[in-house]
Amino acid sequence: MDDKEPDSKPQNETSRIDLSEASLDRELVFYYSRERRLAKASPKLRAFIEGCPQKRPPVLGGLTATKAHTVLLIMIIVLSLFISIASIVSGGNKEKNAVKLEGNSIYLSAQPIEETSYLTIRKVVRNDEAIYTGPVDVAISLEAAKNGSASENLPIETHRIFFTSKPEEEFGLSIPFRGSVLVVIMQTENDNQKIFKVKLK
Repeated sequence: MDDKEPDSKPQNETSRIDLSEASLDRELVFYYSRERRLAKASPKLRAFIEGCPQKRPPVLGGLTATKAHTVLLIMIIVLSLFISIASIVSGGNKEKNAVKLEGNSIYLSAQPIEETSYLTIRKVVRNDEAIYTGPVDVAISLEAAKNGSASENLPIETHRIFFTSKPEEEFGLSIPFRGSVLVVIMQTENDNQKIFKVKLK
């Protein structure tokens, strides 16, 4: 029985494509319609593609566009007001508690650290004031008890700091004892002296 031999020559795939000059001269048909796609697009997209200027929403409208944005805006406003009021009140208290030493406004604060104390001296200067610059001797002791104990038995710690012409300076002094109230004496080279009583926080 004779079997037909398979065609050993593979068919050329390009033979299926009509590459005649007539086919090449035909007008190509495009199935993509830009107008149809734009008709289904959103107004913002159409305006963007066509180059039309878009109106920006107002700033307040954007901040209150959602409920979460509105709550966040209210919280920011309340927090800003609270910080402003606190700074005004604290600033006013500082001015009242300031002690002048030859044109320098002095603020003192102290806090206990285990069995010792840490004294902070803050100096503030205004531009329109004549100020003292130079060494300042600082003596620190404890407030005498009300029962009349001898003052010579109270511990005394001495330091020397230097005031410059900077508008604000801060000095930290470590005191090797602690108590409820510290008595601080500050004296300049001109023998001007100020006495402070500082409660430990």
